[in-house]
Amino acid sequence: MLAWEPCSINVELSLQVAELQKQDASVREQITLSISLAEKLVNGRISKQQYIEGDAAIRAKRDELCQKMDVILTSL
Repeated sequence: MLAWEPCSINVELSLQVAELQKQDASVREQITLSISLAEKLVNGRISKQQYIEGDAAIRAKRDELCQKMDVILTSL
């Protein structure tokens, strides 16, 4: 029965790593959105207030994703 335990551990670890990669991709997407928003501000397509509000929302989402990643990393 011990022969199966490492296999189940490997499956669990692979699922955690897959979730970590998914969260990482989402963080990268949020960074891209933040860059795009900054470009719009510089080009005059949005106001400073719109930028501040949009950036705050993006930052909150990014922070949430990073917290989820931290939880996964601590469980590894």
